[in-house]
Amino acid sequence: MTKTHRAALLLSMVLQACGDTSLAESAPAEQSVAALETAAEPQDILARLQSIPGLSVVLEQPSPFPGTRFFLLQFEQPADHERPQGERFQLRMT
Repeated sequence: MTKTHRAALLLSMVLQACGDTSLAESAPAEQSVAALETAAEPQDILARLQSIPGLSVVLEQPSPFPGTRFFLLQFEQPADHERPQGERFQLRMT
């Protein structure tokens, strides 16, 4: 498999994981907003992030996009998953 094929496969997997892939017509805007409001989690995303073992919230700052939040996260994980008690490293994410 070439790099181009791998990239296309990865992109299609990410897009599929990010939302509904059906071709059905979208609901009217009022119904979509109402569905989002009723589906909202009662617990704040910051509290949910802080509850994940090994994950640290390093920074939260204002996002340039309205309605979103920006976090700098750090996740500790083993360098070799077959030896979880061995060497570890920090993965940084935004």
